[in-house]
Amino acid sequence: FVHKSQTTNHPLQIVNTNNTEPMMTVFRQKHKSTSHDVKISVRVMLFLLIFFSLTGAEHNDDLNTNEDIIVHSPRQLNDKSSSEDLSFVSDITMLLHQTFGTRPKENTTSPDAGKVLSNSSESSSGLNVLLIQTDQQRFDMIGKIQNMLPHYKDKTTIQTPNLDALMESGTTFNRHYVQSPSCGPSRGVQRTGCTIARTGVQSNKLVDEEMYKRNELILDKVKSLVGFDQILASRGYNCEVYGKWHVPIHLKYMEGSDKERAVRYDSYDFETGKHIAFAKPEAQIAKSLFRPCLDFFKDRLREELRDGEQRNTQSKYPYMPVRLDQRYGLSPAVKARGQTFQIGRDSLSRNFTVSRCQVIPIPSAMKRLVSEGKPWLLDISYKGPHAPSVATGDFYDKIWDARDNLFVPPSINVEHLQNSPYTAYKHGENLRDPDIVKEWMVSYYALIEEVDYYVGEQLRLLDELGQRNKTLVIFTSDHGEHLGSHGRVEKKSFYEEAIRAPMILSLPGKIPAGKIINIPTSNLDLFSTILDYTGNSEFDKSDGASLRRFVEGTNMNEHFDDEVAFAESDFRVPDINGSLGELEKEPHLMVVKGDYKLLISKQASIQTKDVLFNLKNDPFEMENLVGDNGLSASDDVIGKAEHLKALAIEWMKRKDGEKKYFSDPAQNDGKGMGYIAEVDARRTWRQLPIWISDSSIEFGQPVFKDGYYERYEYLYLGRSLVGSLDVTSINVIGADSHLFELDGFEGGNIEGGEYRRVRIKCRSSTNKRVKDASIIIAHSEGDDKTIRLEKKKNI
Repeated sequence: FVHKSQTTNHPLQIVNTNNTEPMMTVFRQKHKSTSHDVKISVRVMLFLLIFFSLTGAEHNDDLNTNEDIIVHSPRQLNDKSSSEDLSFVSDITMLLHQTFGTRPKENTTSPDAGKVLSNSSESSSGLNVLLIQTDQQRFDMIGKIQNMLPHYKDKTTIQTPNLDALMESGTTFNRHYVQSPSCGPSRGVQRTGCTIARTGVQSNKLVDEEMYKRNELILDKVKSLVGFDQILASRGYNCEVYGKWHVPIHLKYMEGSDKERAVRYDSYDFETGKHIAFAKPEAQIAKSLFRPCLDFFKDRLREELRDGEQRNTQSKYPYMPVRLDQRYGLSPAVKARGQTFQIGRDSLSRNFTVSRCQVIPIPSAMKRLVSEGKPWLLDISYKGPHAPSVATGDFYDKIWDARDNLFVPPSINVEHLQNSPYTAYKHGENLRDPDIVKEWMVSYYALIEEVDYYVGEQLRLLDELGQRNKTLVIFTSDHGEHLGSHGRVEKKSFYEEAIRAPMILSLPGKIPAGKIINIPTSNLDLFSTILDYTGNSEFDKSDGASLRRFVEGTNMNEHFDDEVAFAESDFRVPDINGSLGELEKEPHLMVVKGDYKLLISKQASIQTKDVLFNLKNDPFEMENLVGDNGLSASDDVIGKAEHLKALAIEWMKRKDGEKKYFSDPAQNDGKGMGYIAEVDARRTWRQLPIWISDSSIEFGQPVFKDGYYERYEYLYLGRSLVGSLDVTSINVIGADSHLFELDGFEGGNIEGGEYRRVRIKCRSSTNKRVKDASIIIAHSEGDDKTIRLEKKKNI
């Protein structure tokens, strides 16, 4: 028996929750006593020799499970060594490594692992980066966030004490949108800072070379990508990634090389306890950790099915399905159709889950990175809570008992989809039943709570190593999860549940603690944020900008409206001839500004509904203000739709680049006029002789600059009806008019289908409230238009 207090934890420790199992079971079973005293004496001598030879070896601690009894399983039981004595020595060596917390010096299985550019120079800041990502965790699946939302009041809420604490220690971006609602596209954006149009990774399948090389244009885009790992490695960082990758494999190597690695280690050898460089072009689930982990412990796991159970196609082990599961009540012989509808309680204990297997290498990796004395980036990318939604009992059972009080949104009633371009899941009748949806939510909540547990372990280790003040901690996810809302599952829509994800930045002394930012932001900016805080912005050639501008309140919209989030959707993949085919009949662009969200197609003539939501009045997105209502919508609604469309056009122009990603028809297989021209020509709502973007404009947070508080906002106006609009004057009136200046469009002619932009500057020596100021637009189509200007004190 070995008590935890007598041993340093081994990476492969297993919690013995029954506190009854003898501890050195593996050793006892493999090495029974012999009648030969001489052989015993030789073995004792070997034991002592090996023990003393290890006293100077490198220390190797790992994850502390906070349990009393630990089972050490050094290797699989099927050792095929032909020599009993050599096998004995090998096992004793491994056992000593476990018991005394030592290990041999590491050697990677890849000869190129661990290399950086020979001419690399040290980063100017030396700041470390701990990037923690989940897969498919939507924005409101953090306890502290749910406690802020009125519809979760008095409901069973998710328990994430460690993510709550991270929010309290840093800044949370509460309206954070991903650039594309799918794993590979979103992760490609995060890692490179490039739009979907520029990365070429517009579908999960396009992370694989066999697929993207079918189309020369996409091949050129993918091969041109540069990730933050490559830049940081070239600047002297040690970079390691554990878990899900799901971006093109060449981003793990130094720019222009297929041998010299930027990501030094990305996997783990469970036989030797060594971190390794995974040689295969793995881009999907973290099979490099999960499957070998389960295979290592297979003698401890139950494989046979019991009554009612099905086999998890990911783990290959049993689970008990709930009613929404695709094989609920069916014979185990029925083959599963994918992972999405595998939902229930796992037969595996918390020691053998995907999340547990993924974190096994983390403590020793973090300690080694710290000990090497160089700046580092450690990316921990969890598979959870992505499907299969099969959760272990330790986290599942307590939520199951409280499931009746879980919050289910009204949007599971799908009648509102009659005025939507999206459709409900075709086999989703059960998704309309709140009780059945709640059973699914149990697994989803449990998977996130399990991740939160391990996030806490990692943050505590960071503190113990004295690295918290030296490390930028980032927590985010690649997209959200519908969880039955709008009759849908998983992602691939612009609904809030699918397109919004958590984003938390923490760096004591540099990033404000407990701050919550409600400005729409994008994961397009993560790349620039990492380079900015690590002092490497000079190497930033991306489409994004650092989130520091919102963290420190330095954005004042001087050149364009920078408080808008955009997203793209184009899931086409090239066929065997390289053709992309036709665009899907769902929205391809999303624009979020203030309370409004516009979803619009990138093709002028495509027969599908566009969408405008007022998120303040309609938080569950069930009332499309255009679509079928477009021809009867009010002037204010039409003006807002035109406004957000204009913002989309301007964004595409800014991101167009030398290769004309949004203006060249070649980017759409030579079809159409180019996305900018197509969106400009698209109009599925009523045409007006004059439209304006706002009847009132509220100024955002000003910046104190040269003794003044300064801020810019923008007014858009245009004409969609055939003909000409003559704007004779645009002026500011009122007692506070002296605080404002107008530039840009000052008056003149606007033809049908065109718009103009007016920049409004507010500049004041005091940050006082504006009480009396309005813009008056005189024009040829009737009464003057009045736009009230508002600025609150101490925003």
